[in-house]
Amino acid sequence: MRKERIPPAVAGTAFILTFILWFSFFRLKTSFDTVDIIAEGSYLVAVLISFFLVLKLNIFPLTLGWGFFAWGLIINFLDEFTHEPDFLSVELEAAVTTFGLVMVAVGILKAVTALKREIALRESVQEKLEEERNTFKTYYDTVGAIIVAIDQQGKVKFINKRGCEILGRSEEEIIGKRWFDYFIPQKVRKEVESVFKGLLEGKERKYEYFENPILTKTGEERIIRWHNRVVREKDGKVREIVASGEDVTEQKRMQKALWQERYILDQLINNLPDSIYFKDKNCRFTKVNVAKTEHAGLSPQEMVGKTDFDLYPEDEAKKMFEDDQKVMRFKRPIINKIERATHKGRKKRWVSVTKLPLLDEQGNVTGIMGISRDITKQKEKEDRLSYMATHDLLTGLPNRVLFEDRLDLTILRAKRNKEKFFIMLLDLDDFKRVNDTFGHSAGDALLKQIAERLKSVLRKTDTVARMGGDEFLILLPDTKTTKDAELVAGKILSVFNQPFSINSHIVSITPSIGIVMFPDNGEDKETLLRNADIAMYRAKLEGKANYRYYEDL
Repeated sequence: MRKERIPPAVAGTAFILTFILWFSFFRLKTSFDTVDIIAEGSYLVAVLISFFLVLKLNIFPLTLGWGFFAWGLIINFLDEFTHEPDFLSVELEAAVTTFGLVMVAVGILKAVTALKREIALRESVQEKLEEERNTFKTYYDTVGAIIVAIDQQGKVKFINKRGCEILGRSEEEIIGKRWFDYFIPQKVRKEVESVFKGLLEGKERKYEYFENPILTKTGEERIIRWHNRVVREKDGKVREIVASGEDVTEQKRMQKALWQERYILDQLINNLPDSIYFKDKNCRFTKVNVAKTEHAGLSPQEMVGKTDFDLYPEDEAKKMFEDDQKVMRFKRPIINKIERATHKGRKKRWVSVTKLPLLDEQGNVTGIMGISRDITKQKEKEDRLSYMATHDLLTGLPNRVLFEDRLDLTILRAKRNKEKFFIMLLDLDDFKRVNDTFGHSAGDALLKQIAERLKSVLRKTDTVARMGGDEFLILLPDTKTTKDAELVAGKILSVFNQPFSINSHIVSITPSIGIVMFPDNGEDKETLLRNADIAMYRAKLEGKANYRYYEDL
């Protein structure tokens, strides 16, 4: 094992003290013939102590010199004590003492040199330690987190610049203060102290991460998220707790504000009558509101993760899927598109749909948001109004408006293709007699039955319309020849061969029919309808229950 060395300052002091003792003894020795035994004994003890000290320094010349010098003193002491002046020759005694003195001088020079080196080395080490300390302090002051060291009594031993800034106090105002009494709000003080005690007791895993508020100089509370570490001595004894803390006050405020906004948004979404839903890039539902689930007749769990193909008929789901893909591909919304939505096992509904692309921070599409409004009642109302505007409410046949609209389209097509078509105007003979005899309700019932019989002998491409009263118009766009027109006229007359049963009464009635052909009898609807009316009246004049062409006039 390495021999333990005495500090140079202590050794140097011992050298000087011993030298003074030796010099004083030498003076006393040369000035007096007799020296008191007690005094010489004290000198001898001092010499022996000094000798022991220099042995500890491991400096060979100094050790050797003091050895010879001590030997000389011991011989001198024996001479005095035994009163034997010739115990050792005077010359040898002087030589020993002188040699010891020289070696002591040499040793002192070496000791002084070693002392200087030691001092220089210590100063260098001290400078490096100070430099490292300043470097670490710079690091601690540069980080954006609080770093605080607290001893076992809860007093602050160290705090960095960031900690001072957050607390609003200088380092002098913090160091030495008990952390819990000065910087922790009263409402959580006991809880925080219990965490501190738990760390001291070795419960590091449990309290490694902890969050609590601290008090600033102005009384403001800042929420800090701590990362705690226990610093121990070599023997395992806890020395202090070092904690680094991140100020998460603003983050917490933002989280709270975000939670409130999300809560408000969820409440708004779930209480709107419109269906609102979100889909991912695979067109799977990720979130649906209450209205959407109610319209679908399903729970949120039954809808989330599903696609439209799982919820709607395939033809409807396909159209919805195509719209979703279009929104995501072009990053453009679809606004108020009318769609048919038939949830499986439920009534068909009409919805007005708006679809918007969902984008991330980089502008990449992550899915879509959809808003659909149930417009079934509105659509039914619109359809009813449209039906009423274009149909006869009594018979359900198209009215004059719809008939003329179809006639216009037929004229355009016929002109483009250079085709012919026919129009028939049918008027009931003596219909007024039925109303007068059986009442208007009977007349209405008769008109309904006539409408059904007319539809039964016409093709789907033909149009039979009630013009009002007892007149009916028939458009035959696919009838190209006079022979074909006569066949249709014959079928129409034949449906009147059988009498009608009206309110337990048997009623017989016949029609008179006027026929015109495009373009021979007119190239516009006004001319065609006027000429058809003329032909119908000619048929009545010629005996009723028959038909006449306008060209026959």
